[in-house]
Amino acid sequence: PPPPQVDYHIVINGEQAGPFNLQQLSEKIKASDITKDTHAWKQGMKEWKTMGSIKELASLFDTVPPPPPLSK
Repeated sequence: PPPPQVDYHIVINGEQAGPFNLQQLSEKIKASDITKDTHAWKQGMKEWKTMGSIKELASLFDTVPPPPPLSK
């Protein structure tokens, strides 16, 4: 059977949003809507944590290229 779907709630502009699955979060990262400093929570967690401190979510940022250099 497929692994269970994990859904996270996140904070965007001071407002709670979600739940979002990992694919949706990856899309938000690619669109620069959220960063490693965005707070996230899923059922079973005691408190909100930054996405970069959650192993499962931190790996999503490894697949996103850094911003392009600024032209001079």
